[in-house]
Amino acid sequence: MVRIGHASISEKGTNNGAKGDSTSREVCIREFYSKPWDFVAIHPDAAVRKKHAKAIEAACKNNNIGYGQADRNTLNTLAKAKGYDLSKVGKCNCDCSSLQNVAAVASGSGATYGSNGWTTSTMKSTLKALGYKIVTDAAMLASSAYCVRGAIYVKASSHTVAALDNGTKYADMLKKAGISTAKTSAPTSNSGSKLITKLQSAKKFDKSIARKYKTTTGLNLRYGANSTKYASMVVMPAGTSVQCYGYYNVTNGVKWYYVVATVNGIKYTGYCSSKYLKKA
Repeated sequence: MVRIGHASISEKGTNNGAKGDSTSREVCIREFYSKPWDFVAIHPDAAVRKKHAKAIEAACKNNNIGYGQADRNTLNTLAKAKGYDLSKVGKCNCDCSSLQNVAAVASGSGATYGSNGWTTSTMKSTLKALGYKIVTDAAMLASSAYCVRGAIYVKASSHTVAALDNGTKYADMLKKAGISTAKTSAPTSNSGSKLITKLQSAKKFDKSIARKYKTTTGLNLRYGANSTKYASMVVMPAGTSVQCYGYYNVTNGVKWYYVVATVNGIKYTGYCSSKYLKKA
């Protein structure tokens, strides 16, 4: 049996209920089923997928976490206070998409949690911008044999779940997504050292570049002006507004602007390549 984990329905059989899982079925593990699903989103890093699945399993085992759309963000509030260890949160609620959003944050995928969390209608574009691979093959989506542990299945404007086991043909799904089955390690620089997560100081200033810009593609906001040296804070979707106050650094002849950007309701300050910005 291939399992999935999801936030399903309140103890009242409705969209809202008391905080916590009083039936042990509000946020639970069950056998895979076909909704049918519109797509599956698979993170290319196996370690991230594993952490996502573990976060969902922890949520399903913690009966403090119940189902309720009206207070769907209370899970994230408590999870954030516990370092996103979902086994430790107290009484709260979530719904199907906010649960997957919290788990994606816990997984280290680069996802953030905005003021109202993900919704199933916008998850495809959000996940794609974060680097998840999207598969829409109907036959694969309908069969548990192709499930990949930690993958996120979505039916837009309806429901979302996470696969908790690999199916017998999971390697075929990874191949379809263009993901290698070889083991991956933590991101490192060309020298083999871990990517830097301390914010670099801006060394240059040009008043003429101070203005608002928009990203022209999904773009990493990094701790410094070098994609092989500094880690990414978050992936900014195409069209994200960023504010530059004139500060920048240069790497290999390319200006990296020191900017402020808001992604999913959270404000970040970091560096992005000017090659992928246009004047707002």
